Amino acid sequence: MQVRRTAGDLMEIDMPDPHSLSQDDVMHWPSHMGQGATRLCALDDGLLLGVTQGSLHRPTRIASEQPSCLVNLCFVVDGQLGAESESPLPSLRGGAGAAFAWFLPQARWTTELSQCHRLAALDLSVSREFVLAWAETWQLSLPNAWVSAVEGSDVPLIEVGGMPPAMLGHARLLVNQQGQTSMQRLRRESMVLELLSEYLFARVEAQRRTPASCKLAPIEIERALDAASRLANRLQDPPGVNEIAREVGLSGSRLKLAFSQIFGCGVYSYVKALRLEAARCALIEGQQVKAAALSVGYTRAGHFARHFRERFGIVPGRYGG
Repeated sequence: MQVRRTAGDLMEIDMPDPHSLSQDDVMHWPSHMGQGATRLCALDDGLLLGVTQGSLHRPTRIASEQPSCLVNLCFVVDGQLGAESESPLPSLRGGAGAAFAWFLPQARWTTELSQCHRLAALDLSVSREFVLAWAETWQLSLPNAWVSAVEGSDVPLIEVGGMPPAMLGHARLLVNQQGQTSMQRLRRESMVLELLSEYLFARVEAQRRTPASCKLAPIEIERALDAASRLANRLQDPPGVNEIAREVGLSGSRLKLAFSQIFGCGVYSYVKALRLEAARCALIEGQQVKAAALSVGYTRAGHFARHFRERFGIVPGRYGG
């Protein structure tokens, strides 16, 4: 992966052939962008993982050719990003907790990265053959929006959704997975496959529980994802439902409906689960129990321990080890 040229806020890059990657391919961002890097890793045949992580001094756009044979997924862990096509199709944008999927034959995409102190995102490119084989192996149905796209009819796929809290925690751990040993790569591959499975299961379940008469408008999905991102950044003192709804321009009832459809839970349950997932990740990374609890807004140790045990089946003091 190499920078072809930069002009203003636009950076054009050349993507390598996934089959030529024998080890991670790392592109460090130019200094005028910020401090960070994008890392590519070819995993199983037909599966390519990209990890973008760092701090941006200025908004930046990154242009690259997308192989038309691949379904692309993007999971936003921290920060804000978006993507736009040269063709007249909907744009994709969101913050922490957002998930995008797209398949656009013969399309060129530009990824937009917002200025932020902390950006982390996962990009997963999957061949259509891989998706079909995966569904057949596990005898699972694909989301309706995926069927035509992956069965070879070259129908565009544009999908905007969210990650349930457990999935966001999983993605956060995957961002920090590195190393080139066979065991490290195998571990990374298993985590990617688990993330893909979680995403497809979540989309099928969201499709099952959403009546046709209650479907959300695109602007409502965008505003609900904005609310989720804001909540993820304010775990120590999260706002109430009506307050966060006003901030993003929705009524409290529409925000509750949106969270139910996108994340499969209510707003309060989403915040609670997100806090516990963030604390779990902090414990895995070596933080002490008290520090992990305080970092997500728990000031009473007993309260935190009880919620943690209810969620994960183990007390937090034993989890980190």
